[in-house]
Amino acid sequence: MTKRKTDAMIEEAGKTIRETFVEKELLQASVVQRELVTELREL
Repeated sequence: MTKRKTDAMIEEAGKTIRETFVEKELLQASVVQRELVTELREL
């Protein structure tokens, strides 16, 4: 495997990890928001 191909694979893996992290954070924020709305409705 060439260095260029290896670098491209590493870059792609890093991009995937960053995208997954952002998606996880957005999902967590959505869950928190849903819980807050539920609590507000109960007040």
